[in-house]
Amino acid sequence: MTWEDDWKRWTHVTYGLLQSVSLADRQDRENLRTVQDALRNAGSWSESSIGFNSEVERHGQPQENAINVNQDTVSIIFDLTKSSLASLLLVGTTSVVETLLAEILLQRGIVTSSPANLYQSLVSLRARLLELNRLDPHEWALNGSHEARILRNVIIHSDGVWRQRAIDDFMQVFPSRTSPAINSATKVNIDDLFAYRRAMRTVLNAAARS
Repeated sequence: MTWEDDWKRWTHVTYGLLQSVSLADRQDRENLRTVQDALRNAGSWSESSIGFNSEVERHGQPQENAINVNQDTVSIIFDLTKSSLASLLLVGTTSVVETLLAEILLQRGIVTSSPANLYQSLVSLRARLLELNRLDPHEWALNGSHEARILRNVIIHSDGVWRQRAIDDFMQVFPSRTSPAINSATKVNIDDLFAYRRAMRTVLNAAARS
């Protein structure tokens, strides 16, 4: 399987989640029973094969009274899901790209050992593109990927709030730009998600052709 195949799989997951949430919000927001059934039935979507014997006990398919959702909670579920989905997909996309980019850099001989993180991968790719005199048309995508990386860390490590560590990271990469405000909250929307997807896909293509 190639990196393009992996990217396509994640793209299909992204589209499927966006469509599912949109359809469910329109059709099931007022249907408590449908939401309860969907949560219970989720256990049959895929088999577990985690590669080791877990010490955490499984209980199989949730029983009738195991899902505690009332009508008031249904609206909260949909509102929270819609407002959080772009952020969750950005986190997932950035993590997928972190793995794919490191693998491409190794395969292409751009690095001799796997980069420790996405920052190191982007720095290595930038140096390679500069060496090939191909940096100018790709610098926007490298910068966009750094933005996505930093936002991913803000979402995961500080609940979507800009802390000093993330601001320092931002200013290290973008010293001439205005820094995010300390303790300000991030809000990622679908337009942001697809802009960063475009940037990261461009980075992957650049690495594969370098």
